[in-house]
Amino acid sequence: MRCLHLIKIESKDNAIFKDAKKLKTKKERKARGSFLVEGFRFLSEAFYEGCKVEAIFIVEKEIHKLHEYINEEKLVNIKVYGISENLLSELSDTETPQGVVGIVSINNIKNVNNTDTFYVLCDMVQ
Repeated sequence: MRCLHLIKIESKDNAIFKDAKKLKTKKERKARGSFLVEGFRFLSEAFYEGCKVEAIFIVEKEIHKLHEYINEEKLVNIKVYGISENLLSELSDTETPQGVVGIVSINNIKNVNNTDTFYVLCDMVQ
């Protein structure tokens, strides 16, 4: 297994971090066509479903979990940012973040047009 190159972000004043944090607002999600995904399982599901993952923010001590959930080949062209737990908590909406947040493009999500199947769409679930 190759060593993943982490780009360190150490300040909440970092432009990349600030742009990611803006995605917590509906207005910014709609304008950019992207949203935040929290947790290893949901991030791996985004990859599995073929969604375009634009970036990953991860607490460095959790990097081993990233390799457990996501095949390394899928991470090749994705920017992975190493951040502190404090910074990650600013991106997260959960009380106890898992240590990873991804930015996923809305434009790559498949349309649900099949009327022969039953779907449940959940938004703003807490």
